[in-house]
Amino acid sequence: MTTTPEIPATGQPEPAEEKPSQRAILIGKLGIVPVAAMSDTGACMFLYSKGGGGKTTLAASTADKFGPVLFLDAEGGTKAISHMEGIDVLPATSWKAAKDFRKSLEQLKVEDIPWGTIVFDNMSEFSELALREIAGTDQPTWPEYGELKRQLLDFVRYFRNLAARPGAPNIIFLCWDVNDKDDTQKMMYRLNFTPAVQKDLPGIVDVIGYIMPIDGDPDHRRLSFEISTKTDAKLRRNMGKAARSVPYQIYYGLDNLPLSDILQALRADVEFPKGKYPDRERK
Repeated sequence: MTTTPEIPATGQPEPAEEKPSQRAILIGKLGIVPVAAMSDTGACMFLYSKGGGGKTTLAASTADKFGPVLFLDAEGGTKAISHMEGIDVLPATSWKAAKDFRKSLEQLKVEDIPWGTIVFDNMSEFSELALREIAGTDQPTWPEYGELKRQLLDFVRYFRNLAARPGAPNIIFLCWDVNDKDDTQKMMYRLNFTPAVQKDLPGIVDVIGYIMPIDGDPDHRRLSFEISTKTDAKLRRNMGKAARSVPYQIYYGLDNLPLSDILQALRADVEFPKGKYPDRERK
């Protein structure tokens, strides 16, 4: 005996329930998100300079717009920002401490991470600590240098990928610079790592800023993202109007730090306020 569809009071049969598309099924199953949601991801960057260049203070300034900042401090540099509010410090005087911190974050959902920015201060020191852990007190062998490269790049990739998730904290790696010469004997200012790490690491992150002092003006700095043969600086960003508003060169005073404005332009679709900072070096 066959049955007919139940006829509602309107006299018309109920429409058949629409099945979800294969795309909708995979989006739910695989955790795929619309590309528009990626604009709310964290930023991941390196900032490097000579010692005393103001890296720590610049990174700490993000607390004003992004909330609490956590420093993994390998060198005691956070003493310079003890007057600032919204700063937490994890003394990390071993490479193991940094790796243990990573493991603890792996147990958390992104929305449960309580800091708006996580800063590693600094990665040149962490590299030395890692090499000491790998090679001990002996002269490192080539395989041990290879293991150092593997561990450092894996560490940076993990935090880069963390920052790429919607609602994630900003990740800032601080680093010293090192002077080198290219094949034509021109001076270069590179990230202070072993040559193998120095060669491969810039390709992992989108943003590398080089902080330079200004001669005769100790209260001002120049932050460069401009790609050149002299530095490892770079600024890879989306084509949105806000992200494109960040200049490749920014001159700023130590009482007017630009990093929060840079991050808001890169991740929050807020145009960079160029008029807030001088267009050229102060004489």
